[in-house]
Amino acid sequence: YASPDITLYDYQKLLYHEMMHCWIGIKIKSTHQDEEDYSYLWFTEGFTEYFTYKVMLQNGIITVDEYQKIINEEFFDWLEKSPFKSISNQELGEKMATEESVMQLPYKRGLIFALLLDIKIKHAHQNKLGLADFMKEILCYYEAEDLSLNDDFQFFAQTCDRYIKGSFDELFKTHITKGVPVTALALNLLPYLSFSENIDTLQISPSPEDIKMLMI
Repeated sequence: YASPDITLYDYQKLLYHEMMHCWIGIKIKSTHQDEEDYSYLWFTEGFTEYFTYKVMLQNGIITVDEYQKIINEEFFDWLEKSPFKSISNQELGEKMATEESVMQLPYKRGLIFALLLDIKIKHAHQNKLGLADFMKEILCYYEAEDLSLNDDFQFFAQTCDRYIKGSFDELFKTHITKGVPVTALALNLLPYLSFSENIDTLQISPSPEDIKMLMI
């Protein structure tokens, strides 16, 4: 996938992203069919992006300031400027083959949805659990049963209900199925993460202890 003039950072990001697919997309499949199911790209690409940057942060490939800048500029700002930011998941799938500018949307929307779930899980469990814990549990189930999300999405939803201590279905229908952008109000649940009213800026507390919470 790499071009001859790729930068070291872009190469590292590409490597982390593709390695993350060993977990998300290969072990936790969207479908058993050969072709990718566009309706699950929010997960197979968006969650992959989310954990790519988290692991790069954990491993010191990027700093907290760089992580903050990436989330703000490449995701929140990008989505805010996109003319397709509010299209439904079905419309997204229909436009994928004809609208090149739509191709990045599931990456952006999926990462922000993953961030929302991670924040809700941390908030529900006083930072003792995070989205990674949820992912490990569903990995064990889908891999052991040789099932895809398309085979049994109910397990994904019910397990997430338990982790967020709320309704995953409501969040999913709003932000993925209908395509309604996530609001700052929904994200402002943790003291070390704050979002401006129009979500063009994420602020992360500089406290070392808070940074550890971010990396869970």
